[in-house]
Amino acid sequence: MYSLRNLIKSLAILDIFSDPKEYVRNILHLVCDNLAYSFGSVIEIDEHGKGYVFTTYNLPADYPQIIGRVKAPVLSSPSGEAISTGEIVVVKDTWAEPRLVPWAEMLKAYQLKMIVWVPMKNKGKSFGVYALYNSDVHDVSEEELQALEQVSVMISLAIASNQYLDKLHEQTKLLQREVRRLAEIALQEHRDLLELKVAERTAELQQAQNFLRSVMDNIPDSIFVKDKEFRYILANTYLASVFKTTVEQVIGRDDLELGLTKEQVFGDPERDIPGLRIDDHAVLVGQHIYRQDSRIALVDNSTRVFDMRKMPIRDETGDIVGVLGISHDVTERLAMEEEQERLRQQVLAAQE
Repeated sequence: MYSLRNLIKSLAILDIFSDPKEYVRNILHLVCDNLAYSFGSVIEIDEHGKGYVFTTYNLPADYPQIIGRVKAPVLSSPSGEAISTGEIVVVKDTWAEPRLVPWAEMLKAYQLKMIVWVPMKNKGKSFGVYALYNSDVHDVSEEELQALEQVSVMISLAIASNQYLDKLHEQTKLLQREVRRLAEIALQEHRDLLELKVAERTAELQQAQNFLRSVMDNIPDSIFVKDKEFRYILANTYLASVFKTTVEQVIGRDDLELGLTKEQVFGDPERDIPGLRIDDHAVLVGQHIYRQDSRIALVDNSTRVFDMRKMPIRDETGDIVGVLGISHDVTERLAMEEEQERLRQQVLAAQE
């Protein structure tokens, strides 16, 4: 009725590129369905020993209210043993387990007789557990324990991915807000220099420009602003390094003058090459462009993969006067994900 082999096959077809929390919920769903557990939860433990629920599967609606009334530390339960020892802990008679007395209300409310705590590890140190609950008791075979440990690896990787994405998302939002503000200042400066021939910049604008340069040159992303003639009027050192030149050589030139091919700039529909200029035109009429995992052949004939965002820059009257672009190099991350998938497939194949 319940099958380790079917669990392994089902895990192999999960979408590893889905949202990490959704991915982990799907893992818990498959484990519960195939190994006869009622529901499950994943708990992260911080450096102070406080537990945080990462995600759950099939928990009763009133579970948060009941568990919220428990004042005992999470690590005082058998989960603490699992985290401290790094070993799976199985309790088949929860009502007789003294460490679970603070959770007696929950155990009786759901008639839970058996709980399994599986530690999640990073560099050999446990940072949380996932727990499987059941109203029935069954023997946990050595093969099932091994399978639960492999599932722990999958969940741990997903949590690490979620932490990375959260951090990257927050940094990107902060960076976009600051770069947008500072880029508009820099673009206004450019207009003033062309129209009014201002010889001396104000101290405030100079300070803002210096801050912008410091921000732009100390992040591993390509940041640039193009005018309506597609010439670069602002660029950071990372972008200049992509073109194998300096920031001074980038300013005032367009992509063709910097060494990109006509196909890369204008596109080639027959070869499914979108073309940078097509996106630039779209932004200049008000569109926001986001291209994920775009492969770009650089001037040195190497190929890198970028997540690219482009958005319009407007002047004080609301007119679009340029293109703001941010490109994040994801080449190494994709390679790491491919290697993780290869290792996961090897682990799954070894279980069959």
